[in-house]
Amino acid sequence: MIIGLIYDMLFLIPFAIAVSSLLPIAGEEVSGPVFVAFSAAAAVVIAVIRHVKLREKVLIAGTAAIVLLAVILYHPRAERIDFLASHIWIAEAALSAAAAAIICYLAERYRVLKTAAALAGTAMLIGFAAFSVSLSKITVCAVFAYTLIVFADTVQHRSVKEGGRGDGEHLVSVSPFIIVIVIASALLWTPKKPYDWGFVRSITESVMGSVAKINDRLSGKGWDSDTPFIGFSDRAGFGSSLTGIGYKVMDIKTSKAADPYLYLTGRVYDSFDGQNWDYTREYGEEERNLETAETVSALVGSDGEVSKALALTVDLTLEQDSYGTDQFLPSKCIPGTLKHKSGTEVSYYKLNVNSPEFAPLLESGHEPDKSEWSEASEALGISGGGFAYEDYEAYRDDVYEDYLPKTPISEKTKEYMDGVLEGASSDYEKLSRIEAMLKSFSYTESPGTLPETIKGSADFLDYLIFEKKEGYCSYFATAFVLLARAYDIPARYVQGYRTETDGKMHTEVMSVDAHAWPEAYIAGIGWLPFEPTPGMRGIFAAPAWKTPGESGGSPYKGPENIGDAAETEGDAGEHDAADEKPFDWKKIAVPVIFVVMFALLIFMADGILKKKRYARMDERLKALYLCRQCMILLKRRGLARGESETLSEYVIRVEDKVPPGFLDFGTLYEKILYSGMEVSADERMKLEENLELIRKSGKHMLHLRIANS
Repeated sequence: MIIGLIYDMLFLIPFAIAVSSLLPIAGEEVSGPVFVAFSAAAAVVIAVIRHVKLREKVLIAGTAAIVLLAVILYHPRAERIDFLASHIWIAEAALSAAAAAIICYLAERYRVLKTAAALAGTAMLIGFAAFSVSLSKITVCAVFAYTLIVFADTVQHRSVKEGGRGDGEHLVSVSPFIIVIVIASALLWTPKKPYDWGFVRSITESVMGSVAKINDRLSGKGWDSDTPFIGFSDRAGFGSSLTGIGYKVMDIKTSKAADPYLYLTGRVYDSFDGQNWDYTREYGEEERNLETAETVSALVGSDGEVSKALALTVDLTLEQDSYGTDQFLPSKCIPGTLKHKSGTEVSYYKLNVNSPEFAPLLESGHEPDKSEWSEASEALGISGGGFAYEDYEAYRDDVYEDYLPKTPISEKTKEYMDGVLEGASSDYEKLSRIEAMLKSFSYTESPGTLPETIKGSADFLDYLIFEKKEGYCSYFATAFVLLARAYDIPARYVQGYRTETDGKMHTEVMSVDAHAWPEAYIAGIGWLPFEPTPGMRGIFAAPAWKTPGESGGSPYKGPENIGDAAETEGDAGEHDAADEKPFDWKKIAVPVIFVVMFALLIFMADGILKKKRYARMDERLKALYLCRQCMILLKRRGLARGESETLSEYVIRVEDKVPPGFLDFGTLYEKILYSGMEVSADERMKLEENLELIRKSGKHMLHLRIANS
């Protein structure tokens, strides 16, 4: 039994650990290691239950049930449901162990399942490593252990020419070496981050990137084939499908955690002919500076500084691929901060658009006068040529002239959009509704080519809104700009990169991050980006922050006012004394008493059943039973019979080690086994006396063994 039990546990325990370590845990009441440990313990119990007799099976199951019931009943009635809900993980761990046991026992019957499970586990480790998916060390070690055990067992099975693997003695004998190997592997140092095969990735990205860039140059594909190559894929045009190989375009580093999604502008378009975007004005540093100054004019507080409740300064370093000739910059760059060193350095304002303080500006706009413009220029450290108030007025006139051309739409589209925008009280609300309406459509990277019948904005909007209702970023950015213009709001089409930062201050921008989005102009506030592409979170996805000094502090700090909640030493002492309660020993004693009583009941029931079965036997079967019990007791006393030893040889070997009369049953036992003789009642009674003699000789046999040793 012991060999079989160890053999089963060698497979079951690592398999159960691997399964449970990969499962999600319901709630946060227990840590992963505790969950895995409980599952492994449950696997051991299941293995033990399989190998013990019915009496022990019932005893183990009953004990577990009593303890569980006692724990539940000792909780107040009102708390029992919450207690069970918070400990549902125990059932999950037990079920995972039971599932692992079923698979392992099926694999014992169908050996191919063992090999399949080991190969699947190995493939999982390789796949997770290839895709940089993090795995816990305990998962890796469990899969490694199971694979080693299956390998050793398979080798032994194939080396046996007859009779199969038997009871697994060979595997059990080599298992200590396997366990040592696994423990040594578990103790090896491992880095906190998975190894990223940097040199392989670097070579691969370099080769693939060069091929893709050369292909884009030669084919003229990309967002803007009539300008210098800027690293985009086909994500700005209206092709039949998106194409492009993913390769690194640039590295960006920020001084503070950026918004969850950082947008970098590369090219701005103002003119649309129904099939393509083009630009009639160059978008350069002068226009960027005036845009920022207009926004700052609405953000400067009474102290002459930009309100930190509305905007924060972020420093950005951008290391662009050497192939790039265009620069990519965030919105609201601060004038005078753009520098070109080893990379591009610039500072920009991160707007707190989601804060309540910003809402009035978005709803009503802002009309800066000369004094406010002067304050904004002073806050930005700019003055003189190109930044006078008259320059701003000329810039604003140009915005309405260039970015608000006549944009006709069909009566069908106008009727539909009038319903969408009904009741909107501000330009910002109209823009938000247009954004939400377009987000309700479907995203696809294979929308097909635009019909040649589309000749202008009205045709494009009718096609997208009423017929196609799907596309990628270029489709939705275009529709947003056209609809905004149709309702007298200046808007423009922007191409660039949208990279997911996840709050990190160092991010790689990939070619597949190429994106198109719209920007709309709100007088006195300036240009604001929007995100109408379905499935993509909004431009301003970051949560609002509070004014430094208010409750909540800076958005970049840790937990708020941790020290404020600290208790004084005296108060804490009084609190502890008041809450101190004596330990309730009944919570331990009562379950223990019930378990002991249950065990006694099981043993009593087993004894009664054995006596009834014994009473129904004939004299010969009773004799056989008595002789076997004598052999079992002698084995427990350290006098086991050898595997190839006959009864006669056994009696001769041990007769000088036991008191007289202990081995009288041996002669009769041998005759019963090999002669088929009948047994009389007197002979059976002598065997009963012999068994009772051995039962009562426990201490004597112990002293005898010590003396003989």
